[in-house]
Order: sequence, then C-alpha cells, then structure tokens
Amino acid sequence: AEGIGTMRPRMVLGTGDGPAWAAGLEMALLAREVGRAPAEGTELREAATSSMFGVGPGDLALIAEVGESGSHGAALEMEAEEALRARGAHVVHLPGGGLGDRRLAPILAFPSSVRVAIHLAELAGLDPDDPATSATYYRTARLGSTSARGSQASPDGSAARWPWSRVPRAASGRPSPMGSCVKVPTCGSWTERS
Repeated sequence: AEGIGTMRPRMVLGTGDGPAWAAGLEMALLAREVGRAPAEGTELREAATSSMFGVGPGDLALIAEVGESGSHGAALEMEAEEALRARGAHVVHLPGGGLGDRRLAPILAFPSSVRVAIHLAELAGLDPDDPATSATYYRTARLGSTSARGSQASPDGSAARWPWSRVPRAASGRPSPMGSCVKVPTCGSWTERS
C-alpha cells in the first residue's frame, strides 16, 4: 500500500462521486471492520463541504476515482482533494472505479479498498485473516443468538449451526470473515497527487 504510508491514520474518510458513493461507503466499512480504524463514508461533494470539518492532520481520505481526465467527475475529485488537503488530510486516489462503466465503480474499486483495509490492519499489528472480533461476528451473524430475535432452532431442537465447511478458513483453521478476499488482485496502482 505504497500511497498510504506507514503511519496509522487517526480516522479514514472514504468518498466517491455518483455511483462511486457506494464505493466510498464500502471503503469506510472495510476500514472499520478489517482495519479497525474509525471511518466515515460520504458522497464526494459532501466530503468537500460538511464532512471536511471532521478531517484534520493525521487523517486519511480515500477517493474512488471515476472521473476521466477533463470530465466533471474529475473536476469534483480535484475540488474535494484540495479541500481535504487544506484541512491536513493525506489524500489517496484509489484505482479501479474508472476502469469501466461508472455504474460498476463500487465493484471495480473493491479490490483497492480491501487492500487499504488489510494495510490498516497490518499497521495496527492485527491479523486481517483472523480478526479478534471474528468469534463475535460468527456468533451474532451466523449462529443465532439469545437476543430478542431468539435462537434459531433446527427441526431436532438443537441450535442451528452455520455450515462451517463452506466458510473460508484462516491459516489457524478458524473461519475467516475476509475469506479469500485478501488474494484479490488490485486494479492498477495507487495514485497520489502533489
């Protein structure tokens, strides 16, 4: 993750224009879940206006690129970058979103977003394939619970179990929420503008 650096950011802002707004939201979600960093996802114009007030030195702003050079989208990306840099944020443009149809930006930017999240986890000394929160995640999201929803019982009366054999495993043999995502190749390289 060349453009991110070796300092763990205070917080992460993921952003994108138009259909890449969803990519910005996904960037923030991955930064929180995998990288365990405080993060917010926002639309590009909002990043250049109201969201920038929460951004400062030591923060990382990720922009999902979708604008072709000279386009309105590229102009908005530059405007947001200038506003975020003026607040002291380290701004990195993530590749992928501009490699195809704009409507596919969230999908095309996903590999780069995963790469950043893994880098953030590694900066914190965490194992992105086997986060400390995975047991809680699988207990609440897959195995039922004793919360207000009640337990999920199978016909024989026992608690329903997630089919573990279908869950990707980390090197430790335990289930990995990231599965094989860490092996997804990136779409291009990081870009950082001076």
